[in-house]
Amino acid sequence: MNRRLRANDYPQFRTPDELDFLMFFLRDGLYFEDGYLKEHDIFVPHAYTEELDRYYSYLEGTVSSGAKPRLRIPDEYKAFIRGLEAVRKPRFSQVCTTLLGFSAETIDDILARISWARDASLADGRDHEFTMTFPNLDLGLTISVSSTERPDQIGRLKNYCEMKMYQLKLSKWIHVAICDSGPERKYDFALFNKQWAFDSKLEQVLDAFRRNKLKQFFASGNKIERNDPCPCNGGLKYKKCCALRYSI
Repeated sequence: MNRRLRANDYPQFRTPDELDFLMFFLRDGLYFEDGYLKEHDIFVPHAYTEELDRYYSYLEGTVSSGAKPRLRIPDEYKAFIRGLEAVRKPRFSQVCTTLLGFSAETIDDILARISWARDASLADGRDHEFTMTFPNLDLGLTISVSSTERPDQIGRLKNYCEMKMYQLKLSKWIHVAICDSGPERKYDFALFNKQWAFDSKLEQVLDAFRRNKLKQFFASGNKIERNDPCPCNGGLKYKKCCALRYSI
């Protein structure tokens, strides 16, 4: 329903049949925030219900086979969502439905990054994490992976998540912690919700974070042009971000 309602924000997308809406969602996700419709004046999906028609014909006994249409999600991502559901913390349903609402391309990207973080953690024994942001959804996502079980893995990155949410002026942030220390993978999560407002303490934390990022960047011998993305990962070009704040 969330994806169906968001489709109303894209006037190019038109269909008179709600079943076409449903089947388009199951096959392609109804996910248009990534510019899917940018080159279309009008987009009208049709002939999407053949799989659904066959399924009901199978239930009626008029055909010999017909699989029930389902959302196309990789098995690895299903296991990821089931692991989060099993945590049963407050707001787990909000976290899971948000993660299920991503496009197929984003899901593949998340799985690839989790695989990278897992391999890196197994190789060096350290925790590894990555962050993704979705400005159109007013959302940030951090996933951390550990090969060693430690107390309060969620709390360890709480300040980082809150600082990044403040830096990017997003009102929602999800942190998922994955632990591969035993035969069964363990999950935990935190959901942060807060409307942006100026905070002097967070400004100090953010300032220290930016300076440290710049120091690391230039210490490694990297060079930067004014139109390059800023090394502080604030989402702006260097000339409109840290180049204005600091003399380096």
